[in-house]
Amino acid sequence: MKLNKVLPKFKGLYFFLKRMKYKWMGWKFDQPADRIIQTASTTFFDRHPDLFQAVSELAISNPNLSILSFGSSTGEECQSLRKYFPNAKIVGAEINADSRKKAIANNADERIQFIDSVPSKINENGPFDVVFALSVLCKNPEAEYAEDLSSIYPFATYEKMVNELHGYLKVGGWLVIRSANYRFKDTAINNNYQLCSPAGMREPIEFPKFDASGKKLKGFLESEEIFQKIK
Repeated sequence: MKLNKVLPKFKGLYFFLKRMKYKWMGWKFDQPADRIIQTASTTFFDRHPDLFQAVSELAISNPNLSILSFGSSTGEECQSLRKYFPNAKIVGAEINADSRKKAIANNADERIQFIDSVPSKINENGPFDVVFALSVLCKNPEAEYAEDLSSIYPFATYEKMVNELHGYLKVGGWLVIRSANYRFKDTAINNNYQLCSPAGMREPIEFPKFDASGKKLKGFLESEEIFQKIK
């Protein structure tokens, strides 16, 4: 039986079990539970070519970029970035130690490094010219079935993480967020950024988005994804 047919009756239990999973993963990887946002490790090579190409063109005047892949999973995103940024230093930060070990084992690029996703280690390798947070700041698939996300992923948790990413980024650099459950423009730190809308981006797609109170935004089309830090 498909999950979307079962959930109306057992949604409360489902969300409870997911919260327990976040706590268990926090214990397993020695992390605060609110840093365990995305439990899935699904990824593949060149997953977001439009974003990678757009940022490479925005940053064309700086060939020696320092890039953070926040939530780098098993490393395919970092390996893909090399195609678009041949001279960049690329750091993949991953909270899941099992995924991180796979990324390290499969990496032969001396200019790509994989580290534990904790602020102290990320700061040691920063600041960065570009920060990618792609399919990371979301609850998947829970957000598909929730009308109110606040009980499992409050806006304050999202905003706290966005503020952390802001701290890793140089002024003039780019923060790239795709497939997040909240809108960047609802954060206070949004005032430090300007939206970039380069050509060649994919058509806006529907994605589970919620307002700052945690209520679902009906029929929301995701299109605002690249932000340049201006102060």
